[in-house]
Formats: sequence, C-alpha cells, structure tokens
Amino acid sequence: MRHIFPRWTIVLAFSSIALGYSGKGNWVPYPSHPEIEAITTQLKSADPAAIDKAIHQIHTWVNGQEVPWEMWHDWMPLLMQDSKNQEAADLALDAALTRPEQDYIEPLMQARVQARPNPKQPTEAL
Repeated sequence: MRHIFPRWTIVLAFSSIALGYSGKGNWVPYPSHPEIEAITTQLKSADPAAIDKAIHQIHTWVNGQEVPWEMWHDWMPLLMQDSKNQEAADLALDAALTRPEQDYIEPLMQARVQARPNPKQPTEAL
C-alpha cells in the first residue's frame, strides 16, 4: 500500500504534537517584505558579519514561530553556497519543529538533508 505522506513526516508531526511543542520563544510578527529582502541581501554579501547577523535574525523569527517560505526557497541554498551547511541544517530542523505542517516540513527536511555534510547518510539528517 502506498503511503500518502513519508513516514518521517508523520513521525515528526506526531512527536511534536505529543510533546506539546509550540515553538521555543515568544510569538513575533511575520517579517515584512523589506525585512525579508534585507536578509536575502545580507546572505548574498561576502561579509561574514552580515551573514551571521542574517542567521541570527532568521533564528529569531523561527523561535518566534514564523517561518517565511524564502527560508527553504532562497536562504538555505545561499547558506549552502557559503559553506554554512551546519547552520542551514540547524535552521531547517528548528523551523520544521516550529511549523510541523506538511507544507513546511517536507521542503525544510529536504533542505536539511541537502545541507548535511555527508549526503550519503541522509537518515542522520532526519
């Protein structure tokens, strides 16, 4: 029988619900378009301080239960291009735990698997 959802999606979602996980921090408002553009610009820069500042801001949003779609669409690939694979993997896991809905979990966990240093062992990423 074919499953509609990958098994890890169901396990992660139910684990989060069973543990009562509702985010790590206080709620924050969804980032505005200029804020999102600023993060993208910082991640595209060659300035390590700007990149670290962007990563910190993304963590703030994730801990406040906001996960912009740009995270897996734009920001994860930019972090991986800058060899920030561990940071990308950590952000993806935090975001997936913050927003355990299928629309979020699947692309975030795919990004986490791609960001792992050893792509031949994707189960460690899960």
